[in-house]
Amino acid sequence: MDDPRIVDLGAALAIGLLIGAERERSKGTGPGRATAGLRTFAVASLTGAVAFLAGGTLLLAVTTAGAAVLVASAYWRSGSDDPGLTTEVVLILTVLLGGFAMQEPQLAGGLAVVVTILLFAKARLHGFVRSVVSTDELNDALILAAATLVILPLLPDR
Repeated sequence: MDDPRIVDLGAALAIGLLIGAERERSKGTGPGRATAGLRTFAVASLTGAVAFLAGGTLLLAVTTAGAAVLVASAYWRSGSDDPGLTTEVVLILTVLLGGFAMQEPQLAGGLAVVVTILLFAKARLHGFVRSVVSTDELNDALILAAATLVILPLLPDR
């Protein structure tokens, strides 16, 4: 057990299990349930980790593209009335985080926690944006963000 890759693989597995646990709780039951849950996310993260171990960033990129094709086909095949793509996008991100865990397990794990919090807080976030933030406040926030992230970096530093 002196191989540090074991710890990194454990981090990749933990990432998939964490995100997958949240998705499992929200995917529903019966024939209309979502296509991906706990096992799918765990395997997706490990797939990214193994791809990175076996072939570096190139194989991780190819694996991620393959996962994206599978996710797109599952989305179209499901014919769901739900227009959301959150689970599909997060599944692709999970493959990438699994590969990233082989280089930076702490950062990858931290990102997985942030993603899981965002997924779990869906109802609260939607409620906040719809009932707490006014249209004028949202407009002001967008202007501030544009000034800070677009205009400010273009200005000279003197």
